[in-house]
Amino acid sequence: GFAVFAALLLLNFISTSISYKKREIGILRAVGARSSDVFGIFFNESMIIAVISFVIAAVLALVACLLLNLYISNSLGLGLMILNFAARQLFLMLAVTVVTAFISSFFPVYSIARKKPIDAIKSL
Repeated sequence: GFAVFAALLLLNFISTSISYKKREIGILRAVGARSSDVFGIFFNESMIIAVISFVIAAVLALVACLLLNLYISNSLGLGLMILNFAARQLFLMLAVTVVTAFISSFFPVYSIARKKPIDAIKSL
């Protein structure tokens, strides 16, 4: 549930950020940038945001798992780990952030870059 919520927040943040840059996209298109060039610029920006959020989420998830395991094992008097945080969870978190970054940058940039440059510059 938290992963879906975090992915939706990241998607909303990146999509809104790109929507506010319609004028810049129009200017880039007017000076000769292809749609793929514009997408590359905004995809790189969204990947930087995604990697930062991935690192923060991975560290917080690791700390939360360790603290919860310590609390549960102390309160139950058992010497075993209930929650497991391994490479599979890291890979899943990374996959979710990369896919979210791609989707949230592709669709807004594609819809704006399809317009004529003057229309993208004029639209607010």
